[in-house]
Amino acid sequence: MRQGQRQSVRQQRAIEKLKAAGLPLPDSFEAVALEWFAKHEPSWAASHSDKIIRRLKRDVFPWIGANPIASIKPPEILQLLKRVEERGAIETTHRVQQNCGQVLVRSSNQALRRCFPAECWIAKPDPRSTCDPHSCSRLP
Repeated sequence: MRQGQRQSVRQQRAIEKLKAAGLPLPDSFEAVALEWFAKHEPSWAASHSDKIIRRLKRDVFPWIGANPIASIKPPEILQLLKRVEERGAIETTHRVQQNCGQVLVRSSNQALRRCFPAECWIAKPDPRSTCDPHSCSRLP
């Protein structure tokens, strides 16, 4: 077996072990979100951190948690937000949008970090923003 094939087999086995243990893959949205959460949790009140993790587990992870963070596009986030909005949870929709944007924009892993302006998803963009939500060239 060639060196490259052996490495690929090892990586696949590592992925299978993580999945079997119920752990997120290292570059998945869930893994990055949990890393972001762990970084900021000490500075939040317990009730606030409980709401954020509950919101992520209920409204985000089941839909995009397993996706590699680099592959997540705005339409996926919008579809996720529509699901929350359709159940009448308007304020939660806003919070989910805010949390997803924070995870995507402020990822501590510089290799995964990219310009993914959360303000581009907002109906009324911040007037200080240089991003037009209808023609934002910074979106992937």
